[in-house]
Amino acid sequence: MKNLQVAIIGTSGIVPYHIKRLHKITGVTCKWIHSRNLARSEQFAKDNGVLQGTDSLTAILNDDTVDIVMIFNEPTRHVDIATQGLAAGKHLLIEKPVDVDISKAEGLVLAAKNSDRIVGVISQYRFDPLLQQMKKTLEKEAKDLPKTAALTIMKSRNQKYYEWGTGWRISHSPAFMNQGIHWLDVLNWFFGEPMKVHSTATITRPFLQCADMGAALIDYPGNVSVVVHGGTFSSVNLEDQFTIIHPNGSLDYQTLKGPKPPKNFRERLGRKLLKEPVWGVPDCDIQQLAMDDYIAAVREKRAPISSLANGLSALKLAHALSEVN
Repeated sequence: MKNLQVAIIGTSGIVPYHIKRLHKITGVTCKWIHSRNLARSEQFAKDNGVLQGTDSLTAILNDDTVDIVMIFNEPTRHVDIATQGLAAGKHLLIEKPVDVDISKAEGLVLAAKNSDRIVGVISQYRFDPLLQQMKKTLEKEAKDLPKTAALTIMKSRNQKYYEWGTGWRISHSPAFMNQGIHWLDVLNWFFGEPMKVHSTATITRPFLQCADMGAALIDYPGNVSVVVHGGTFSSVNLEDQFTIIHPNGSLDYQTLKGPKPPKNFRERLGRKLLKEPVWGVPDCDIQQLAMDDYIAAVREKRAPISSLANGLSALKLAHALSEVN
C-alpha cells in the first residue's frame, strides 16, 4: 500500500482535529502545513506532528511527493488554492463551504470534471449512522409519497467570533452558509436538488454585513416541502431539530437519537433518580468516518461519498436562503 503524503493549507482552530484523524489512518503522512505566517506554520507543525511548516504554496505544489492537498483555511480562498492544486495534479479535500462565490465553485467543478484527481468536500453528516438509518427508513416506508420536513438551527455566535482571524465571517458567513450548510447538504441528500426556494433573511446585529437570521420554504421533487429557520443570535447553542412527516408516520432526529450518553457516575445516578433514560446512543466520530472515506476514495480511484458536486449544491442552497430582504 502506497504511503500517501498530505499537505494542509490553513492553521485555523478546526485543523488540529483533522490532523489527529489523519494520524489515525495507516499509510498517511502529514508532510506540510501552510500558513502565510512562516513562524506560525513551523510552530503549528511542531505542535501537531506535521513534518514541515511553510509559507510557500509554490513549495507544496511543486513537491512531487505530495499526493493530497487539504484546504482548511478561510472559504474566500478555497477555490483559488484548489484550482492551483488541481493544475499541479494533486487530489483535493476542501473544508465546507467549497467557497463563498458560486461562480468560482462552478468553475472548480468544471475543472475537476476534466481531471482524474479525486476532489471531496468536508460534509460529515452523511456519515451519521442515525441519519443513514432515517434515509433508509424513509425510502422503505414513504418512497414516492408526499413528505414535509422541518429543520431548525440555532447557534450562539458573538461579535468576537465573527471578527476573529481575517474577519471574513462578517461579510461572507450568513447563518446558513457556515453554521447550517451541513444540514442543507442533508436535505439535498435526502430529497434531491431543490426546485424552488421561498426565503427571507435579515441582519439582526449592526456589526454584520450578512444575514444571521433566516427562514425558508424549500420545494423538492416528488411533493416534498421543507421548512427551514435558523440564526446565530441565540444566547446559547440549542440542539438542531430535524423532523420528517409522511403519510405513514414521522421521523424525528432528536427523539431517535435519545439523550446524550452520561459522562460520569454522578450523571448516571441523577438520571436514575429522576427516572430518566440512563443510556443514550453512543457517540460516533463521523468526522473520522468522513476522513477515512476520502482517503479510501483516493486509494480506490473513486468519488468520495461527499463529493464536490454535493458541496456546490449545498452552497447554492445556502446562498438562496441567505439573501437579505
